[in-house]
Amino acid sequence: MTVEFFSDWNQQPFAKLEGNASVHRPEQMMRGWTEVDGLEASVGPRSLIDAGLLELLASYRRAVCRIMCQGTDHRGVTGSWSGTGFLVGPNLLLTNHHVLNSVATAIEARVDFEYERSREQLSGAAAAGYGPRRELRLDPERLFVTSPAIGGLDYTFVRIAEDVAQQYGHIPMSRGSFTGRRYEPVFLLHHPKGDLKQASVDDTEILNIDADLLLYAADTDAGSSGAPVITRNGKLCALHHAYRNREQMDALHAGRAPALVDGGDYAVANEGIKISAIAIDLETQLNGRGPDQAAIREVLSNFIDTDTLTGPFGVLGRRTRTESNHLQSGTARVAEAINATEQDLDIAVWNMEWLNALHDDNAIRKRIATVFADLTHDAWVLNGISPEAAMALRRTLRDNFGQEYDCIHAEDEIHPAQPSISIIYNSRTVAVTRKPWPPEVEALWRLRAGRDIGLQSLDGPVFPSFPARFELTVLQREVETSLTVLPLFVGERSNAMLRRAVAARLLRVIVDQMGTQVDARQDWLILGDTNTPLRAARLDALRALDFDPVIAFDRERGGITYLAGRRRIMSHIFVPKGMQTIDNDGGLVTTVEHAFEGEFIDSVTGSTPFGLRISLQDPSIASDLAQMDRFLADRPRHGSPEAPRLPAPDTTHDWVWQGLNKRDFVRQNRAGLLLAVANANAGLAADDIPLHLRDLVVLIYCEAGFRNGAMDPQAYHSLGERGLLPLPDNLSYWIGGEVPRHDRLLPLARNITLYARYLAQVKNRAVRPSSAGMLYRDLFRASEIIDHPERQSALLAGIIHGYFVGQNFRSGQAPEPAQLLARYCRDLPADQIVQGTGYVHEQTAILRNRQANIDAALRHDWA
Repeated sequence: MTVEFFSDWNQQPFAKLEGNASVHRPEQMMRGWTEVDGLEASVGPRSLIDAGLLELLASYRRAVCRIMCQGTDHRGVTGSWSGTGFLVGPNLLLTNHHVLNSVATAIEARVDFEYERSREQLSGAAAAGYGPRRELRLDPERLFVTSPAIGGLDYTFVRIAEDVAQQYGHIPMSRGSFTGRRYEPVFLLHHPKGDLKQASVDDTEILNIDADLLLYAADTDAGSSGAPVITRNGKLCALHHAYRNREQMDALHAGRAPALVDGGDYAVANEGIKISAIAIDLETQLNGRGPDQAAIREVLSNFIDTDTLTGPFGVLGRRTRTESNHLQSGTARVAEAINATEQDLDIAVWNMEWLNALHDDNAIRKRIATVFADLTHDAWVLNGISPEAAMALRRTLRDNFGQEYDCIHAEDEIHPAQPSISIIYNSRTVAVTRKPWPPEVEALWRLRAGRDIGLQSLDGPVFPSFPARFELTVLQREVETSLTVLPLFVGERSNAMLRRAVAARLLRVIVDQMGTQVDARQDWLILGDTNTPLRAARLDALRALDFDPVIAFDRERGGITYLAGRRRIMSHIFVPKGMQTIDNDGGLVTTVEHAFEGEFIDSVTGSTPFGLRISLQDPSIASDLAQMDRFLADRPRHGSPEAPRLPAPDTTHDWVWQGLNKRDFVRQNRAGLLLAVANANAGLAADDIPLHLRDLVVLIYCEAGFRNGAMDPQAYHSLGERGLLPLPDNLSYWIGGEVPRHDRLLPLARNITLYARYLAQVKNRAVRPSSAGMLYRDLFRASEIIDHPERQSALLAGIIHGYFVGQNFRSGQAPEPAQLLARYCRDLPADQIVQGTGYVHEQTAILRNRQANIDAALRHDWA
């Protein structure tokens, strides 16, 4: 059957990458990778190949099979036909869609991996045979992922019914886009016309190349469809899908290469779909919500290496017009995803202190440049690299791979050989500037452990590399998109543990110092090797500044803290597998298999890099969010004279507590507690869920200071809070305005009034999205909660006790809110609410005591 080419091939190589900001000179990048692969950069008329390739092709041929089909083909025509397929993973077969176009066709199809001449038949020692050797069935109900020949990329993945992984092996699928140069030979293993297995090895040059397709000469025919296309260094580069003879090429593709490199012409031109393009197409489907997500993830798990065009995170998070219901061909969708560099921000971190002794080693520098070229990040935050070493690295990137990078250093007044923090960045995708610190903050960053602080066991600056404040702006965006980047490195000097502990304490002071000077509208990214002390720092203080923090870290390499401001530019974050996350209750962070892995990273001695992808908000969404901010700014606020509210009550009450237990305290101060509840509800909007006296009493039973069997209004609590009830240190985040410090002792009436206002806001504030709606507002609006006051009180107590906060769980991540909510709807006790979640107090008496307090509070007479 005839299958159309996807391209007219009238363009220059890599035409679809015109304007791509990540790869500056594709053909020079291709030459660079040829040298990395250890092959000669020149191409001449010699038809020589490495002898080792023969062994590799002989091994790969066992994974290639003939596919015999009957039924209704991809055009809707009934009949029979044949094709070629090959194993790309354990029992996972790849072929064309026009060979296996449906589950029904795959069920009836038969495959044969042994339909070939044996050595004995070739030598004449045995008679030739033409019957099937061993026919196998497929199992499309186990896995079947396909992309149509018209409007798609013409591929199908399907399971083999039998276990043949050990017997036939597989051909690895590489994501690499730069795996074959123009005029280099490629080799095909296939079943032309359904005949015995053949190999195309002569006059098989690449004629043209683009981001997603290859055009190459080779003798093929009907039945060759679905064959592997293999480069001269043994890498699978494409899936063969269509061919044209010379007359058709002359008529339809005037821009074809006129001759082979030796001056001869070719009889057949072929089009193959790059394996890297298939990976990209699969990833674009993951960005949607189709029914085959699990199968697609399984297929993607069989790909190896990094695609230079898209980096270690591929096109995850990128949007194409297909997702907006625009019809688009498969190749156009892939090209759009590749070129959508303005939709995300890829930042890598590398502590390069180990490079100091090797900065003159050209081989080491080339390997580092290879890692840069392979990962194609927008910005590299480097510690321990000198200005002259950074310049040499940029020169190597330019000369070997055609990549032009700029550089900015943490300080101007440093010696060219002095290691410090630098950012090497792609000036076509981002702009980076350095912003000054306020003098009092800079003085803290520059403190010296011995001279300034008087420490005996540490010397030099607490932060050996000065933490400059950078502003990074994403280019090619419809709306201004920027964030503040703060690199923090403690390094691997002597007494590293003590230095980290000192740095952690200093960071807390700096956070407090910056609190009055930081613009919380802009996002911040704090990254480096200091994330362990940072995650123990005062995250609530950051929330009080109106930031929403998200943390991911690896104890070996370091980590990142992303502080989302009010004008959040981030929609999602992708990090390498192995990084632990904290405060990821909203599902904003996804770990990605195989990111920052591979032969090039492994070839570099010393520490290895890590990084992240920040998927940026769609400009239309950002515009709508800005409009929402303007709307809310104009709307009467809670507690303002224009807002719907109750009259502010008189909160004066003669409080008594001396010698009273919890029950008697509530009974004798009922009037005062009701006034505190009424005052809290007066600050709510008309459609908010009011605080109930029951809610406040439950928290008094659970949280109030209690000493020698009596209430204690001067109590000290676990996080340094003072007073009968522990006011959080981010109280201003919840109730707004000027609030007293959490560790300041207040009059009893003031303490209880503020605590009641805090509880009322917890029930109604939308903090972040989750699997159960917006935390925490939508939890109380769930159908099985809103009409059950006692469940509301128990749920509120669970929130205050931190059941929904990741840092209270051993894994650093809280369970799905929907899971916890379902348990509250079943009226389970506290120990069963968090059972099996890794909660820090799981299986301790603390949870049983909390539940006993809740039960005792709910036994009050609420009439």
